[in-house]
Amino acid sequence: MKSLITLMFVFVSGYLYAGGGWPKPKGEGYFKLGQGLINGVNYYEPNGNVADIVTTNFYETYLYGEYGVTSRFTLNTYLPIFARVTKNSQVNAKTGEEISPGDQLNSLGDFLFGIKYGIIPNKRVVWSAQLNLKLPTGVSNGGQTQLLQTGDGAFSQMLQTDVSTSFGHFYASAMLGIRHRGKSYSDDWHTGLEVGWNKNNRFFAILKMRSIQSFFNGDEGINQVEGTLFANNLEYVSIGPEFHYFFKNKWGVNATILGAVQGRNILANPYLGVGISYDLKKDK
Repeated sequence: MKSLITLMFVFVSGYLYAGGGWPKPKGEGYFKLGQGLINGVNYYEPNGNVADIVTTNFYETYLYGEYGVTSRFTLNTYLPIFARVTKNSQVNAKTGEEISPGDQLNSLGDFLFGIKYGIIPNKRVVWSAQLNLKLPTGVSNGGQTQLLQTGDGAFSQMLQTDVSTSFGHFYASAMLGIRHRGKSYSDDWHTGLEVGWNKNNRFFAILKMRSIQSFFNGDEGINQVEGTLFANNLEYVSIGPEFHYFFKNKWGVNATILGAVQGRNILANPYLGVGISYDLKKDK
């Protein structure tokens, strides 16, 4: 097995984990246009080992938003408005003969919608509950080979709860969720930890941990295509930093990196995510 520093797509978790336990104040919001990419040449096999695969590239342009409807209710959305998957051709290294042709797919990704309720808002320790719904707007069988994917083709729902606190320039959050996946996929547990530091509420440095662990209670024969981000019984534990900088006009820039320390049924290669954002706040 190669010694790898492996990074995962921000959106591969398929569910929103932003804002922690704090609901957005009424009339305030956060909006982001982001771009993620991955050059996949290795894959976490079902046993957790890393194997070489034909190069598979993923690109995704997405819109993300949070908006406070009331002092307790916040709406969230994640919309992959353009997703592209390419698979290189496979060539015999000695003869140069093409063994298998390349393939590509351009489409939407799976759209996500969530609603958060602040159970205990505006305290030193806050607590919220959230319902997330995923629509199968991506393509689960595309390209000439019908093996490329920008989604899993299944409706999914997740219930999660977040507990957060802040102290000086720091904050910390913990999340626990359970997801039901349709179309005979296995259900899974989602957990997350997040610690952040800010300078004058303009520069934010955040360290995130995210984990998905499968129940292995679905049909083992579905969607086990090598080189996808949407397989059944996918698992991973990832850790990495995220950085935000806001200008005085409420616009900002951000970058994210997540490094996987273990995984199953998922790509295992470097990721970079960047974006521009707008922080909608009421004038005081």
